[in-house]
Amino acid sequence: MASLLNEASLMKKDSGTAAAVAVIMLLAVIMLAAGVWAAVVLPAEAEEAREAEIAQARTALEDTVFLLDAVSNVSFAAETTVFTALPAGTIQTETLGMLKTGNGHTVPLTSLTCSGFGGTALGISAGGVWRKDGGDAAWNLFPKTAYETGHLAFSLPVFTRDVSYGSSEMIPLGFQYLSTGRCEETGEYLFLTVASSESWVLDLWETVFAEAVFSAEGRLHAEISRNSESVQAVFTADAGMLTVSVEEKHYAVFAGGKS
Repeated sequence: MASLLNEASLMKKDSGTAAAVAVIMLLAVIMLAAGVWAAVVLPAEAEEAREAEIAQARTALEDTVFLLDAVSNVSFAAETTVFTALPAGTIQTETLGMLKTGNGHTVPLTSLTCSGFGGTALGISAGGVWRKDGGDAAWNLFPKTAYETGHLAFSLPVFTRDVSYGSSEMIPLGFQYLSTGRCEETGEYLFLTVASSESWVLDLWETVFAEAVFSAEGRLHAEISRNSESVQAVFTADAGMLTVSVEEKHYAVFAGGKS
């Protein structure tokens, strides 16, 4: 009888131990699943949300480029103000470098830069929209260039007012179109040089020069060279003589409803 009681007691202990082990294993599985969720799923969702914000900003910047171009092409638009909005974050106007023609004319390469997306920034410059991730940059929308037989044209917006503004809500922006200036040069070999202290800006302009040649479908040629401070293109054309024109469209920018 005593032996039976001892066996029953041992069975109860074994059953209790097994139940405790099962609970511990279940908790371990739950903790592991929570760890996987925190390590994999949550960062992926955060990155997806960040990319959605970047895509929204990119679309707003591209729409702004088209709006500014449309206004400046209207003959009676001088001092006309147009309005748009950018997603929450920080915006500022800045000068990324300088474009210099062969005859010495210079144009500041200004940018309306939008940041607040982790390590990513976007901006409007030279009539295009760029994106920079860390030290790497690329055009989301290429600057506006045009080539017709013997004539290569660049159109660059120049933001003439310093702006720095941040908000956790949509940022209202106003652009007052001021004037358009133009510089032209004609010759067999024409130089365009971009100087900048930022290597990623030189990367962007190296692709602008290459894209101008590519879009001309073999009728335009360029010898592109680069050092740590500048990138230069020497353009020639199948037509013989070449004219390069650089159009500057000046805008005063204001943010947050302040003019």
